Amino acid sequence: MTDQELLNKVKSTLMITGSEFDATLIVHILGAWQYMINTGVPERLVYSESGVVAIAIGANDLWNLAAGEAKFSPAFVNMVLQLRHVVMDSDGEVNR
Repeated sequence: MTDQELLNKVKSTLMITGSEFDATLIVHILGAWQYMINTGVPERLVYSESGVVAIAIGANDLWNLAAGEAKFSPAFVNMVLQLRHVVMDSDGEVNR
């Protein structure tokens, strides 16, 4: 998935229209994306529907930070932790 495709999916999830804030939003998206990767979420899951929702929540968290803050919401952190522990088979299918 390209950065532009991810941006479009996150904007759709957050119901954002227009492109005037795309440059700022993509930075927040990539911050949430990197957090997920660094936490151990497999890249296939980062780009899944659940992963995109998590990225949208994380990007929204970063967008709404007050000066001097650096934190993600419990909702984002919990989704990342759940995605990190999903077991996938070699075809990329989730094992339940």
